[in-house]
Amino acid sequence: MIQPRLAYNYAKVNLTTGECTSCGTFSYQINNPAYIEVPENDPDYCGKFYDFNTGLWYIDSAKTILWENAPQW
Repeated sequence: MIQPRLAYNYAKVNLTTGECTSCGTFSYQINNPAYIEVPENDPDYCGKFYDFNTGLWYIDSAKTILWENAPQW
């Protein structure tokens, strides 16, 4: 029996700024702090900012405006 491939969605972020530079789907898990697992491969992540301390996404680099429409688990 063939095992189904699992899809893992990641937003790749700049470790210094938290800005998302790309988003993609992979058939394997990535163990790298620059790759944040997200519920779906959505290009809207690009240009948004991830806060490593809270796990939340923001629309501004100062991380003061929460991205309220971020895809949810």
